[in-house]
Amino acid sequence: MSWVARLTSAAPKRASEASDATDDAAAAEQQALRAEIEEDQMRDAAERLEAEKQRAAAAAAAADESAAPPAKRARGASAESAHETTLIPPVPSRSKRTAGGALKPQGVVFRALYDRSDLLLKTLATLGKFYKLLPLTFTEHGLEVAALDATHMMYARLTVPRAAFVRFEHLTQKAIEVLVSTDALDRVSRMSRNSTSISFMYDQYGREDEVLHTAMFPRTAANASEQCMRTSFRGSQNDFLPVTPDSVYQYRVFVPGAQFFQNVKHLAEDASVISLMMSDGAFELAAVSEDAVATTSFTMRAVHKQRLTHDPLAEENLRQSADEQTAANCCLIERMPEAEGSGVSLAHLRGFKMSSRYLYRAMRFVQVGDCQRVSLRFGASPSADAASGFICNPLALLFEMRAPATGAAFTVELWIVPKMTEE
Repeated sequence: MSWVARLTSAAPKRASEASDATDDAAAAEQQALRAEIEEDQMRDAAERLEAEKQRAAAAAAAADESAAPPAKRARGASAESAHETTLIPPVPSRSKRTAGGALKPQGVVFRALYDRSDLLLKTLATLGKFYKLLPLTFTEHGLEVAALDATHMMYARLTVPRAAFVRFEHLTQKAIEVLVSTDALDRVSRMSRNSTSISFMYDQYGREDEVLHTAMFPRTAANASEQCMRTSFRGSQNDFLPVTPDSVYQYRVFVPGAQFFQNVKHLAEDASVISLMMSDGAFELAAVSEDAVATTSFTMRAVHKQRLTHDPLAEENLRQSADEQTAANCCLIERMPEAEGSGVSLAHLRGFKMSSRYLYRAMRFVQVGDCQRVSLRFGASPSADAASGFICNPLALLFEMRAPATGAAFTVELWIVPKMTEE
C-alpha cells in the first residue's frame, strides 16, 4: 500500500480518536500552541532587533570604507568574484581513534560550504519543530533532508541543490547520512548571523560513528574580526521510513506568504482546526474557537488560471503571473492539467480541515530567510468509502527560498494529512 493510501485510510480513525479525547487534553494542547506562538513572536522580535543592529554596523563600516582612499589593485588583476571573497574555514584535524588496536584508515574529508548560515540553519531548526532527529543526507546532487513525522501525519523534504553551495567537494561515498538532534541544531541556529557562512565537514573513513563537523565563519574579509563557532554533531541511530509522496493534485494556489501566515497564526491561537476553501473568486480560511463561541474567517481575493499542459514555458508564465498577483496580496488559483478528465471540481476540495498546530508550524517557513514564493496543492482521489466518491489527498505546501548572492535557491516541501477527509 502506498504512503498516501496508508495515511488517508488511517485519517478517519485518527479523527475519531481525536474526537474521543477529553476537553482538558484539547485545552492543554491549545494552550501549548498559544505558548509556542508567543515564544516565536518574542524570538522574531529579538532577531529583528539583532538584524537592525547588524545593518547599522554594516552601514557605519561602509561609510568608513568610502571615506578611506581606494586601495590600488595590481596591474592585470581582476575584481574577485563573490565566491572568491568568501572565506574558507580550515579542515579540522583528523581524529586519531583506533579500531581494534589499529589506526583508522586514511579517509577523505568531505566539505560543503553554504554562504548564509542563518538561512540554512533556521530552515533546519524550523523543520525541527516536527522531529526529534533529522537525517542530513549529502549526495552528489547536494543536501536533502526527508522524514515522516512520528504520527505519520506529515512528510517533509528539504532540497538544497549542489549549485547552492559555495564549495561542495571531495565526496567519495555514494551518500553521507547523519542523524542530527534538532535540539542541538536549534541551539546552533540561534548563534547564526547573516554575516557568517557555515561549513559542513565529514571524515569518510568507513566507520558509522563519525561525527559531522560544522564551522560558522565570517563570510568575507570585511568582517573577519567576528568570532568563529565550531560544533560537532554525533549521529544517532534511528530508522526512518522511506516514503515517496505519490498523490495526484488538480488545483494549486499561490498565496501572499506573509499575509497568509498572519491569518493562520491568528486562527491558530483560538482553534485547533483550520478549514481551507477555494471558490470562483476567493481563497478562504475559517475556524471555530475551541469554546465554540466565535467563528472567524479570512477571505483573500483570488484570480483563476487554467493550464492544460506541463510545458515549461507555460509553467514559467504562470509563476510570473502568480508573483504579480501575490505582490498585490491576491491569490492565484490554478486548475492543473491533472484536473482534465479526473471528475474533481472545487466542490470536492472543500473538506480540507487542517490541524492548526501543523499548519502554523509549516507556515513558519515564511519567516525564515527570504521566502520568495508559497504555493499549496489540493487534490482528491476516487474512493468507494466516501459519500462524494472522492477522498482528499494530503495538502502539499511548497516554499521556494530566494537564492543568495553566491548560489542557487532551495526548496522546502511538506505533505500534511487533513484532519477530516470528507464533509
